[in-house]
Amino acid sequence: MNTRRATGGMLLLTGLMVAAAVAALLAGGEPAAPLTESARRWVTSHRDAIRRTAVAYGVDPVVLATVVATEIDCRTAWDDMEESYIQGLLRREDDRFFQELATLFRDAAAEPREAAAYQRLLYFCSVGPAQIQLRLAIEVEPRVAQVRQQPPRGLRALLAALLDPADCLDSAGAVVANIIDAYRRIAGVDIARDAGIVATLYSLGSPASRARQYTRTPPDERRLQPNEMGRHAQAVRAEVARLLDGR
Repeated sequence: MNTRRATGGMLLLTGLMVAAAVAALLAGGEPAAPLTESARRWVTSHRDAIRRTAVAYGVDPVVLATVVATEIDCRTAWDDMEESYIQGLLRREDDRFFQELATLFRDAAAEPREAAAYQRLLYFCSVGPAQIQLRLAIEVEPRVAQVRQQPPRGLRALLAALLDPADCLDSAGAVVANIIDAYRRIAGVDIARDAGIVATLYSLGSPASRARQYTRTPPDERRLQPNEMGRHAQAVRAEVARLLDGR
C-alpha cells in the first residue's frame, strides 16, 4: 500500500475521530426513550430477515434483534463519523486499495509503522446499523460464507454489506452466535437467551478471550454483569419481542 496515502488517510481519520469523540461526549448518555423510532422501523422492516438469520445461525431471534436495535439506539457522533469515513473510502478508492488494506489487516508487521497505525484505526471501526467491529466481521466471515454457501466476501463487499440495514444481519448473526458458542464451550455458561449479556459482549472484542478470562476468575467472584448497552438491551427486549410478533 502507498505509505503516503495510508499516512494521510490515518491523519484524516484520527482528526475526524477526535472531533466525533468530543461531540459524543457532549451528547452523552443513553437514549431517553426505551426504543427509538429508528430502531422500531428497523425491527418492523426486517422481521422476516431477522427470523431467517436467527435460524441460520442458531440464535434466538429476539436476542439478535435486541442487540442490533440497541446498537441503533445507542449510536453516537463517533459512530456516525466512522461510518461516514468508511462510506467515503468505498466511494473514492478502487478495488486494489481494498485488496491491499485486507493484506494489511492480515499482516500489519509487513508495513511501515504509519501504515500499521492506519490499519489499527480502521480495523477497530464499528460499521453500519448493527455497529459490527470490522475485525469481528472479518473473523466471522468464514462462518457467514458457509451459511450463505458462497465464497467469503472481499473487504469492499464486506464493508458494503455491513452498511446495509438488511445485509448486515448475516455478520451480526454470526457474531452473536460466536459469543454464545464461546461462553458455552469455554466457560460452560449458557447466555443464549440473555440479551443484556450478549449485547454487553457484542462490542468487547474476542468472545473467546473474554470467556477464558471469565474462567480464570475465582468461582465465587464470577459475575456476568450488563454494561450500559446491556442494560438498554434488557429495557427494550420486551418491546422488540412484540414488534417481531407484529404487535
